[in-house]
Amino acid sequence: ASESGAPAGTAPPSIAGVPTSSPEISEAPCENCHSAPSAVYCVQCNQCYCAGCNAQAHFTRATKVHSRLPVSHAPLHRSAATCPLHGQLYRYFCRTCEMPLCQACRDAAHCTEAHVCLSLSEAYHGQRAQLNDLLANRLIPARDGILQQLHRLEKRVTEVRSARQTAESEARALYDAITQRLNSLEGRKTAILMHDITLLKADLDV
Repeated sequence: ASESGAPAGTAPPSIAGVPTSSPEISEAPCENCHSAPSAVYCVQCNQCYCAGCNAQAHFTRATKVHSRLPVSHAPLHRSAATCPLHGQLYRYFCRTCEMPLCQACRDAAHCTEAHVCLSLSEAYHGQRAQLNDLLANRLIPARDGILQQLHRLEKRVTEVRSARQTAESEARALYDAITQRLNSLEGRKTAILMHDITLLKADLDV
């Protein structure tokens, strides 16, 4: 048996979300309890957890599906979420300045009545509610109005096409009737002419 208690030749038990073939323990402390060493990085929480805190933070149905990676992956995912001035993670959002803040930024210049600072979670849910409201009260009605106009236009186009086809049919029928009448008149004129020629010949023969 190995020092971990697992039989020889078997992989040690893994933390949920971390591949069993490559368990990793970091020298950096857990960012939740700040005592045990970090063992996993959660992408959604943007936190490095020890084994115990990882289990506590991800026991619900919603958090069980969080993507957890080896701790070494944390810098790659955090590069865009780190304050370039202080090197700390963004944890707040200033609605007045419309910019993310780390703790040092908030304490230095944004912790006043002139600035409305929210946690990233509050800012996210507030922005999401505004977008949902915009979608429900403006964008969707506008889309429905446009669809109704398109439906009316398509109906009008269909009516115009039908009227054109009717007009073309009537014009064709009228043309055929006129042509037939002209042919009939031409035949009658020819018959009268032939009759007159016959009478003229008879007079000449006498």
